[in-house]
Amino acid sequence: MIIRRIAALAALALVVAACSTGPGAGGQLEGTQWVVRSFDQGGLMTLVPTSVFADARFGADRVSGTAGCNTYDALYQAGGRTLIVSQPTATLMACDETTMAFEQTYLTLLQESRFYTVRNNALTVFDADGKPILGFDAAPRNPLIGRWNVDSFESKPGTVVAPIEGTPLTVAFGITSVGGDSGCNTFSGTYGTNGNVVRIGPLITTQMACEQALMDQEQAFLTALQGASRIEARGLSLSLVDENGMLKVALTRPKSDGGTGAFPTPGASLAPVPTEAPMPTPSPTPSPTPSPTPSPTPSPTPTPSPTPSPTPSPTPTPSPTVAPTPPPSVPPTIPPTAACDLSVVDGPKVAELVYPSTWYTLDTPADLACRYFNPTPITVPDDPTTLDTAVMANVVATPYTEMVAAAWDRTNWDVWVGQQDEVNGVELTCIGGIALTEASGFPVGDAAFQCFADVGTAGTVVLWATGPQDDPALQAEAAVVYLMTAESTFFPQK
Repeated sequence: MIIRRIAALAALALVVAACSTGPGAGGQLEGTQWVVRSFDQGGLMTLVPTSVFADARFGADRVSGTAGCNTYDALYQAGGRTLIVSQPTATLMACDETTMAFEQTYLTLLQESRFYTVRNNALTVFDADGKPILGFDAAPRNPLIGRWNVDSFESKPGTVVAPIEGTPLTVAFGITSVGGDSGCNTFSGTYGTNGNVVRIGPLITTQMACEQALMDQEQAFLTALQGASRIEARGLSLSLVDENGMLKVALTRPKSDGGTGAFPTPGASLAPVPTEAPMPTPSPTPSPTPSPTPSPTPSPTPTPSPTPSPTPSPTPTPSPTVAPTPPPSVPPTIPPTAACDLSVVDGPKVAELVYPSTWYTLDTPADLACRYFNPTPITVPDDPTTLDTAVMANVVATPYTEMVAAAWDRTNWDVWVGQQDEVNGVELTCIGGIALTEASGFPVGDAAFQCFADVGTAGTVVLWATGPQDDPALQAEAAVVYLMTAESTFFPQK
C-alpha cells in the first residue's frame, strides 16, 4: 500500500510549515541545517520516506549535506530570490533501492533550483517554471538528527549484543520522525526530544518474513529503541539509555558521513553527479542580496503518548466515551489499535475505522459515533456541532472526485503535498495545505491535512486534522490521520 509506505508516523513537520507557491521571495540560507521533508515526485510534492534522511547546509558559496545514502557537495549562487546549484559531487556508498532512488531524485531536483523562499523556519525551492520542487525544515539543535548505524543494542535485560553479521541495523532521525532498517523489515514512527531526554513512540514495520534469528533480533532491537529515555552523546557515537542509565541502543555515524552525519570529509572519495543537461551559468544579480535576520531555531517539545487505562472492561457499557484498549505486553509490528464502525446516519456501514487504542472516540449517539477521536476523554458540549477533537471523520454525500478537486483547488488552498492510491478497488487521496480563503471551509491561514476515501453511492469518507499552522501538536494529529487511513477498511456502496 503506497499510503502505508509513505511512513505515516513520520514526519509530519510538513503540516505546520507554510510554503510559498509563488516564484520565490529569497531569505537567509546560511547558518541553518535544512532537513528535506518533501520533494517533487511525478508532479506532486511528496513526503520523504521516514527511513531516509537528507539535508543541506549553505556556506559562502557551497552547499553540502546528506543526500539519502551518500554525502554531497556542490557550488551554489543565491541573489535576491534566485538560487542556482551546480557541479554536485557525492561519495560512492551503496544503499537499499528506495534510498538510492530518492538520492538520485533529490540531487537532480537540487540542480533544477532557480528560486527560493525562506519563511516560518521553512525553505521552499522552486524550478524555472516557479513550481515548488523541494521543501525543507530548519533543524533544531538536536544530537539525534541524521543517519546512524547501530553498533549494539539490548537483546534482553542486562545483555547488550552487536547486530548479526551481514545484517546491519540503521536508524534515521528527522525533525520529528524516526525510521530505518531493523534487519528484516524497515520501520517508522515519531519521536520527541529536548536534546537530553527522548521519547520514541510506537513503531510501524513492513511485514516481510525472514529467518527466525533475524526476526528475534528485529523484535529485540525495536523494543530496545522504544525503551530509550535519555541521550548520551560522545563525539562520533551516541548512546540511548533508559531512566536508570542502562544502555538500550548504541549508535555510530556512517563512515561516509565523515563523522558528522551531514557533510563529506575533505578529500573523501567523491563522484560527480550526472545531469541530463548542462547547468546554465547564472547571470550576476544586479541588486545586492538583503540580509534578513535568521529566525531562531526552536527546540522541539516531546509529545508524550497518552497512557491507556490499566483495567479496561472487555465489554464496555455504552457511554459518551469509549475507554481505550491497552497495548499488549509485547510491542507489535504496528501501534496498538482499536476499531469502530462509521455509518451513514440511518444508513449502511461505510468504513471500519482503525485508530490508536490509547485514544478515545464516541459510540453514541449514532450521528456522533466513530466521528471524533482524541488522546483524552471527549466531552460533548451542549451544542454538538461545536465539538472539536484532534482528528475527525465523516461520511458526506459529495462525490469523491468533487471532494478531492476542492482540496486541490489552488484558489482556496496553498497545497504542498498530495498522495493518491487505490487499495482493494477503493480510491484514496491525502492532501495537505494552508487555507487561503473562507471558501476552503477552514479558517484562513490554518493548516489542514485531509484524507478521502471513495465509498461509491454513499459519497466520500473524510478524515482530517486541522489547526493553526504553527501548532506543534498538529504534526502528531496529522500522523494519526495517515495511520487511520492506512489501516482502516472502506466499504463502497453500489
